[in-house]
Amino acid sequence: IKRLYVAIVIMFKKRLFERIKDIDKKNDAICSQDEYIVSIIYYINKLLFVRKGSCLINKNFGMDNLYSSTDNSVSFFIKNAQQEIQNIITKYEPRLKNVVVTHFDTSGVNEHIFKIKAKLVKNDDNIILDCTLSSDQRVTIRSLENK
Repeated sequence: IKRLYVAIVIMFKKRLFERIKDIDKKNDAICSQDEYIVSIIYYINKLLFVRKGSCLINKNFGMDNLYSSTDNSVSFFIKNAQQEIQNIITKYEPRLKNVVVTHFDTSGVNEHIFKIKAKLVKNDDNIILDCTLSSDQRVTIRSLENK
């Protein structure tokens, strides 16, 4: 009973978000830099794979159908895709800041490659990711280099 009382007292000394923040600090200390980056890549992949409107909790979560525009020009598509990717990462990935997305290459008719540059909030390290977007809206994210 005494342990339960101590746990309840500790629980009410801090708000829920303060307790969660403490847990996150402990997890950050345990997690290596590579695991941290892999986690970010996994989440960005998930963010860009989900279609906007398909998530019941938040209708704005996910990426628009970039190929549904009436303007079929490649330059319009690239500009639109850059903005969409940057907005989604900025809005939904809190572990990154100063996100900049640039068109890197068109590896054929069916794929566009974007470079994502950002800083880790955790320690201000730069992170550079490669984002390949295919015509059927499959997204592949991989780490190019991290400094």
